[in-house]
Amino acid sequence: MKAMAMRSGPGSVRSRGRGWEYYLDDRVKGGTGHQPRKGGFSTEREARLALALERSRLDRRRLAPGGPHRIADVAEAWLDDLAVKPTTKERYARDLRVHVLPTLGDRPVDEVTHGELHELFGALRKAGGRSNANHGKALAYSTLCGIYTTVRQLHQWAVVRGVAPDSPLTGLDRRLFVGRERAATDLVHPLPVDLPHVLEALDEREQRDLIDALATWRGTKANRDGHQWREAWLIALATGLRLGELLGLADEHVDATNGVLHVRQQATCVAHQPRLSGPKSKKSVRDLAVGPPVLDLLQRQRKRRIRYQQGTNGDWPDHHLLFTHPDGRMPHPERFSREFRRFLQANGLRDVRFHALRHTWATRALEANTPLAVVSEHLGHANQLVTAATYQHVTHEFARSVLAVESAILATGPPTGH
Repeated sequence: MKAMAMRSGPGSVRSRGRGWEYYLDDRVKGGTGHQPRKGGFSTEREARLALALERSRLDRRRLAPGGPHRIADVAEAWLDDLAVKPTTKERYARDLRVHVLPTLGDRPVDEVTHGELHELFGALRKAGGRSNANHGKALAYSTLCGIYTTVRQLHQWAVVRGVAPDSPLTGLDRRLFVGRERAATDLVHPLPVDLPHVLEALDEREQRDLIDALATWRGTKANRDGHQWREAWLIALATGLRLGELLGLADEHVDATNGVLHVRQQATCVAHQPRLSGPKSKKSVRDLAVGPPVLDLLQRQRKRRIRYQQGTNGDWPDHHLLFTHPDGRMPHPERFSREFRRFLQANGLRDVRFHALRHTWATRALEANTPLAVVSEHLGHANQLVTAATYQHVTHEFARSVLAVESAILATGPPTGH
């Protein structure tokens, strides 16, 4: 067996049988430490490269003692170090706990490959659902994007802290992981924006059926004037407010004199408990113009809340929220959404998410030729590109209006000869 000393750094490569192996004496003074050895390489070059990588890995662990650093341990340290809203931190923690750590939790963070992550996301895209209703089903595109963001930020933090040399996601297109491979690799017709799933917007007939069902509902004595959440659902349909923004509305956010709704807070869930927090983003802080129909719904809701409050003999929370339970409790956003779906099912309407009301408003606004900039501002999107990408099924139809210009230009026919 012939040994060949490496020219840079400790260790050696040697031929062994028909292949090559490397040997690295990583012991410290006194003879304690590691002596990594690995064979099976077909060429000397492969063995030298593997030795260099192993030496680099050991050097990194000297800089960040306590390794190997498992992804589960790095995730815990990363979450503790995060300075984000509680709802965002909880979402990151849930994505890791439910979807990532069961598969990769025990892997050293500096050894995870992009192939492992691609395999993980491939499994999630086929049968990643964990909730009772969606167990074993494919995860939604938006959910996969959220998990990807969590994994990417975790690895970036590990790189900054020196426990990993680089991220296995560096230089790779997100669409390769979340189910948009064709968009990422189509060199003939590249797509600059991810294509979302078909939206759940109600068509005009479904929209009328929902309004009629709410108008004819008859319920308990406490809500003899209609469904408990009738005004809330109609306001969401008429304004495009997010669920959290709707439930976060308080008396001080309604300017009936000028016809304005001030979006300044939202209802969220932290550890499955409802609480109030700041809006989703800076763009979410906005003022919405509303007309008499919405103001009338808000006034009806105030009367409903006053009746609730009178029934509690003065024991009422001091939150000034417009939408509450009869005992004054703040609605739980997740249960509020489930109640909406139960109402749809009980009335034979198409089962859609609560967010479909927001999509319905945006679709109707675009169909009415409302400028894209106005719709984007009203929805609180980061920019018009987000709005255009989300509702391109509508804007594509508008694009065909240029055919009228084409016809007008060519209507006179070809020029006549002289």
